Amino acid sequence: MASELITVPANTWQRVGGKSGGTVSAIVAAPGTSAERILYAGTMSGVYTSTDNGRTWTVSNEGLQSPFIQNLAIALEPGSSPRLFATAAGVGGFMSFGGVNWRRLGFWGVKPEIAAFAASPDFARDRAALTATLTDGVFRTDNAAKTWNAANAGLPQDEDGGEVLAIAYSPDFASDQRAYCAVAGHGPFRSSDGGRNWIAAGIEGEDAPSNIQVIACAPVGRTGAALFLGDEERGIWYSHDGGRSLARSSGVEDESINALAVSPRFASDSTVYAGAGNGAVYRSEDAGESFQKLADPADSAPVLALLALAEPGGKTLLLAGTYGAGLARSDDEGQTWSDSAAGIPSQNWLSFAMVPDFGTRPVMFAGGSQGGLFRSTDGGRGWSEAAPGTEGIPVFQIAPSPLFAADGRAFAATAVGLYSTADGGETWHRSDQVEECELRCVAVSGASDGNFAVFAGGIEGKAWLSRDNGAELERVDHDFRGDTVLDVQFSPDFAADEIIVVASYGVGRVVVSLSENAGTSWRRVVRHRTHAEWASVAIPDDFDAVERRSWSFAAHNQVFTPARRFRNVWSGSRPAHKNTSVLDLAIAPGYADEPLLFAATSSGVRRSGDGGGTWHAINEGLANRSVLQVALSPDFRNDRMVYILAIGGEVWSYRDDPATLKFEAPDQTELIYRPDGIG
Repeated sequence: MASELITVPANTWQRVGGKSGGTVSAIVAAPGTSAERILYAGTMSGVYTSTDNGRTWTVSNEGLQSPFIQNLAIALEPGSSPRLFATAAGVGGFMSFGGVNWRRLGFWGVKPEIAAFAASPDFARDRAALTATLTDGVFRTDNAAKTWNAANAGLPQDEDGGEVLAIAYSPDFASDQRAYCAVAGHGPFRSSDGGRNWIAAGIEGEDAPSNIQVIACAPVGRTGAALFLGDEERGIWYSHDGGRSLARSSGVEDESINALAVSPRFASDSTVYAGAGNGAVYRSEDAGESFQKLADPADSAPVLALLALAEPGGKTLLLAGTYGAGLARSDDEGQTWSDSAAGIPSQNWLSFAMVPDFGTRPVMFAGGSQGGLFRSTDGGRGWSEAAPGTEGIPVFQIAPSPLFAADGRAFAATAVGLYSTADGGETWHRSDQVEECELRCVAVSGASDGNFAVFAGGIEGKAWLSRDNGAELERVDHDFRGDTVLDVQFSPDFAADEIIVVASYGVGRVVVSLSENAGTSWRRVVRHRTHAEWASVAIPDDFDAVERRSWSFAAHNQVFTPARRFRNVWSGSRPAHKNTSVLDLAIAPGYADEPLLFAATSSGVRRSGDGGGTWHAINEGLANRSVLQVALSPDFRNDRMVYILAIGGEVWSYRDDPATLKFEAPDQTELIYRPDGIG
């Protein structure tokens, strides 16, 4: 790493490394022959596009505010790229044309937790789409997603009535106006007026399917209009009369069905495929009456998505998305499978961190969304397997000790509590002093006389603090109004000024809180209205505890800095377009002399050389512009190295050289002044 300044070109991004393979939760295709069609895959690392029939994939994430894609739907319009709808866990719905420049969808006064989208087969004419939500029932649009309206007439109104798990249109929607949805605990419903009104479908009683996870419809064939329903625990139900009556399929009675795919030649072959939680794919050749097991796509990895595509010579290509084992393809209708996930990462990493002596010992840690703490000893080029005991545990933030070279300690905020290592990351152990809860952040202070502080925070305002290198952790006597603690930073001179800054999120707001007595008491500094559930705090190494003018925080699509004194006036700037999320922030050392900021955004990296007044994109060479985290080399004053973590677990590096820097076209920026905090 000592040669970084020589080997790394200035002002252009270089991919350092990352782990490869992944979870594929959705697959859709734009129509066309096998030589010309475009495929889209939704993964836990965002959306990926294939132009070679699913053999290789490239990332298509710009504008997405969450990498965790649960569902994809495609709408076709003559003369334009396919319109894609995506469901991103915890954030909501997004739309793009051909996977380029995603934008978030609004639902006018509500923030539903979206389970699935469905686009009308006649979208070019009717501009209609339906959304299934886990909180507010069904929404409908008839103006290409410009506005959405609740469409719950006829659906159950009890406490589970708003939990709609799946939704679908009839392939013959232009003529029959049929749509179908599934309500948790109540089973399937059908509509004959495009989703405006609903009635119960099929059978009632103990034998009825009640937790349907997926719906598939087939065009009119030998059996008439066909409907297939996959249940969470009880297999598949089918209907040959558009949902008026239902029957149970044989061969899959006790399986958890996650995916269904109708043969592209269903009208003649009556074939439908099913993917199950046990890792199996099943096939029916009698329109759903019975299913037979085929070969497993990826051993026992649960199958989450299926797509069946017509190939020349009457053949069918099957693509199967799995949990944790990537994407598999079969060219012989499920008899054999091969890997087809080239370009799709193994999982999405949520965090990474460099050790303080990174310039001489290039150790880096990373934490995954699907679990595990990973270590690199060569600056991010190669990575270990998940540390024993951390497999399957999502990791949100990692903080190496300021004395790492001597003590080998680091701390990790995970979905089940605080983990730590004392041997440089070889082994990790969960702290029994912190209750088992979802922690979102962890930070360490600088060292003073061999001691440093540790702060960890998470859901419901829970937080813990240690003043003795993490040996004794005590609960912070402040609940942050029950908000989720998202980020924390210590003052660089914490031993003297005892300043801690915390960013937390509650319903419709990000709050920044300050303690000047090591967490004994707190006061609110800023309250910013937003529905975006992320925030980042950054404090430079020359922070002035009296003036307090140099620290910053990011929330939603803005970066905020104190304009005068800490409690009075704040200035906020948008590093990019208002639809671009700012997910992380880094401040260069020596801020008083060079007020340099870097922002990780959903459309690349932004740089400000004037303390956030103006911003410029620095994306030269950056193929993956969905950036989750930005961090500066611990030796930035000398090496000027910037590192980012992009969606999909990709680590990139950049050498900042102001003397030769040429900016891309300026981004739209906005400067905002608000007295007494930000309302």
